[in-house]
Amino acid sequence: MPRGSRLRHELLEEFPFAESSLEDVESRRNFLKVMGASMALAGAAGCDSGQPAEKIVAHVRTPEQGGRGKPLQYATTAPLDGHGTGILVTSHNGRPTKIEGNPEHPASGGASDAILQSHTLSLYDPDRSQAVSTGGTIASWNSFRTDLRSQLAEQAGRKGAGLRILSGPVSSPTLIAQRERLLRKFPEAKWYEYSALDRSGVRAGCELLFGQPLEPVYHLARADVVLSLDADLFGTMPGNLRHSSGFAQRRRITDDDGHAAMSRLYAVESTWTTFGAAADHRRAVEPAAIHRIAAHIARRLGIQVSENEIGSLPAGIDGAFLDEVTNDLQGYRLTSQAAGGGALVVAGEFQAAEVHALVQAINHALGAVGTTVSYIPPVTGASGFGELRQLVGEMQDGAVDTLLILEKNPVQDAPAELGFRSALGSVRWRARHGLYQDETSAECNWHLPASHFLEEWSDARSIDGTASIVQPLIAPLYDGRSVHTLIDALVEEVPRREYEIVRDYWKKNLGDDGFEAAWQTALHDGVVADSAPEPVEVEPREGALASLTFPGDSQGLTLVIRPDPYLLDGRFANNAWLQELPRPFTSLTWGNALQLSPFEFDQVADRDGDLVEVQAGKNTVTLPAVRVPGLPHGVATVHLGYGRRRAGRVGTDVGVDITTLLPPESGGFVRGAQLTRSSGRHRLAVTQLHHQITSTPPGSFVENSIVHRNLVRGGSVAEWNEHPDDPQFMHVDHHTIDQSSHQKDLPSFYPVEEPADYEPHEWGMQIDLTQCIGCNACVVACQSENNIPTVGRDQVLVGREMHWIRVDTYFEGSAEHPRIAHQPVTCMHCEHAPCEPVCPVAATTHSDEGLNEMTYNRCVGTRYCSNNCPYKVRRFNFFEYNDELYSGDLPVLNLLPNPNVTVRSRGVMEKCTYCVQRISTARIDAQIHGDGVIPDGEMVTACQQSCPTKAIVFGNIADPESAVSSAKASPLDYVLLEELNTRPRTSYAARLTNPNPRLAEAEGHGRAHREH
Repeated sequence: MPRGSRLRHELLEEFPFAESSLEDVESRRNFLKVMGASMALAGAAGCDSGQPAEKIVAHVRTPEQGGRGKPLQYATTAPLDGHGTGILVTSHNGRPTKIEGNPEHPASGGASDAILQSHTLSLYDPDRSQAVSTGGTIASWNSFRTDLRSQLAEQAGRKGAGLRILSGPVSSPTLIAQRERLLRKFPEAKWYEYSALDRSGVRAGCELLFGQPLEPVYHLARADVVLSLDADLFGTMPGNLRHSSGFAQRRRITDDDGHAAMSRLYAVESTWTTFGAAADHRRAVEPAAIHRIAAHIARRLGIQVSENEIGSLPAGIDGAFLDEVTNDLQGYRLTSQAAGGGALVVAGEFQAAEVHALVQAINHALGAVGTTVSYIPPVTGASGFGELRQLVGEMQDGAVDTLLILEKNPVQDAPAELGFRSALGSVRWRARHGLYQDETSAECNWHLPASHFLEEWSDARSIDGTASIVQPLIAPLYDGRSVHTLIDALVEEVPRREYEIVRDYWKKNLGDDGFEAAWQTALHDGVVADSAPEPVEVEPREGALASLTFPGDSQGLTLVIRPDPYLLDGRFANNAWLQELPRPFTSLTWGNALQLSPFEFDQVADRDGDLVEVQAGKNTVTLPAVRVPGLPHGVATVHLGYGRRRAGRVGTDVGVDITTLLPPESGGFVRGAQLTRSSGRHRLAVTQLHHQITSTPPGSFVENSIVHRNLVRGGSVAEWNEHPDDPQFMHVDHHTIDQSSHQKDLPSFYPVEEPADYEPHEWGMQIDLTQCIGCNACVVACQSENNIPTVGRDQVLVGREMHWIRVDTYFEGSAEHPRIAHQPVTCMHCEHAPCEPVCPVAATTHSDEGLNEMTYNRCVGTRYCSNNCPYKVRRFNFFEYNDELYSGDLPVLNLLPNPNVTVRSRGVMEKCTYCVQRISTARIDAQIHGDGVIPDGEMVTACQQSCPTKAIVFGNIADPESAVSSAKASPLDYVLLEELNTRPRTSYAARLTNPNPRLAEAEGHGRAHREH
């Protein structure tokens, strides 16, 4: 302090003894240094990283791909109920920002789905558990380990008789080895597995028929005809991406004249599935009818089935239909197997074991084994609730005093009938390891935060048994641990890092010779080479089907309970991207509803959202009802995953919990349910009628012309082959139309414009409606890539959702037997864009590569552009949506956005940009490494990259040899609202189907207009 200062003088008057301290600057500085160091060391001592110390060495020179700001991609694996899917994760400066499929992995083939795309949001979820806790207070891992050791010491004397571990299905080879070692140390302990997605009937059916539990692996890319019996091959079924890709390969028109053969799809199902929507023939039946249909087909193929079990044909199915299906299956058996093709029958994963046994017997009789289906040993442990029921019984009997729950949430997702929650209270010591402090953690003594799979080392097997490594993209954001570290603490005296645990397992199994090269290759490729098991040769047991028993006809209504397409059993309830994603067939967001056929709906409700009481046994739940064409009479559908009480600030109290209605080991079929009209109404956040192209005032003189604008075009392959110039497939005089898809040399009031010269790049897109299955992967991929916010239920109710791409659903035909078409709609990047001339500040302009661009810092929010857009694809930021959804100071969410895309603020219009940031990156690379021209295929949009069926093609239409130019040259190519002369750059390929000609006429297959 300076001498002579007023403050110094006043201090010395008040504290004369302080003069020495004011003079001794060095001692004060030293004091502060010592105190600061001691406090830092004390803090460090209290921080338990759980990881052994490692030495780090700085790079002498920057790694080859370590340029600052340049994103890198790493191969890893996303586990889901034990099955692993290979992914590539883009990392910007050490933080994961985008997920794509791994082209080298058999389960993804380079594609992804909505759940995979959403994992980055789950990683940065601010509601994730951040610390160990016990009794509601924060603790440390050291205190937990101390308590755990005392429990293990007690269990050691009893050989683990009171120790139980509960997990989901396990396929991780490393974790299986750890489990075996744990059970050797505690031979009386038990490890149970369960999944709320009960697929136990699949392997049990194989065991009935073949005498051993097996898992079928389906090869749709080899199938010429497919019959689905209640199977959701493209949805929640393991291998959905593989199945979608295989389907698309056999439905793509590939030869020069466009007359290629397509596979044929039949679906018989009790509720809508994405496979059923894509089928050429679909029949809706009650669930109890599925086994009878399988039995009738089996008998037609010469398989011995008891006459008592066949019964009469169910309603909605006639003998002629089954005859044609059987003839098709047999016909392809005889004509296609020589070429590696054939027929395939698939049973729904939730069907009973007896149905699966029948279906696999049919496949064997068709000669499908080894061509369209093969069998491998089970990849995961048990599924369903069988082992969970056994655990509950042991807890009720007092046989369990130490319970460790790994990542599952049985208090929430287990059927209430099991009584897991009450039984859990009788266990003296219980710990739960998971990502969230959820319903199960609230009932346990200890909560242990888990690491996200993007933060940990592990491994998993895919649907065909191929092993792959889970490698971290980022250090744990919180104090989480992996399951490997936790189980290692039960077995080992000296803790190991999870990297060492996983690496040591593979070193032991692959051998020392060449291990380093094999390990690095596995990390780079995302696949452990030659790790898939060989298919098992199978032969049906004699008389295996003679003793099968099936349930009789349902009395009353059957409730079909299915996992939500995106939240599944509720594990992703706190993911706002998935909550706001419209569900297939209903376009419902932010909640579940009772889905009823129009006939059933009219009995209990007047309009969508009316409340209905659902009674099953002694339990009653009140749900809003929604009318869904195409559901069978006597059947209602509702989704799991809602009504969470401790999901987080996004997912808590969204929708209705229906686990009280779910009987265990029922396959999700509740027979004898009763519906009662209730009072009140719940507004459903449905997007189906938002942003309608066909919206006009009732009675308007233009109403008829707009409704019949032929937005979705298509027909059968036979019709296309016979009448390729029909307007249903293409616009008139296609071959006189230029690349901008507008007819030339017509009289006009407007001056003739010379086509713009876009060289060397002119971007365009085509969407093939034959390939689109309506899975919505493109919607979430776009949201993740372009930093699109979620708006919440209240804003969706007023039509303010922000998705840049939407998937419109069109129904054709009767309400009882409709056919469905999906149409993704995004900005068309029109050459004559109506949005451009009306903007008063030139915020929307045309680029020199043909893009319709948005300049955000010019936009003043007049919304004239949105009013003038005939395709209704522009979105306006009415609020700072992320601040509204995630209230409070949440810096972790700042790690989520793609740094190459501007985060828009309130009052700004936005829309699809054709991923202009990716175009810029590809252009810079082309300028550095080539002649500045981006090679075809180098530039891939986010929606295109995620699509499992490759329905989206994007590229340079100035290059006549590009894939998109070839696609647009097809006579099937057309654009929306061509009569407006907007000259869109996004076009569509008409939807083709391949119906059985003998059934098509009876079903009314033909060229008809769709209704939105």
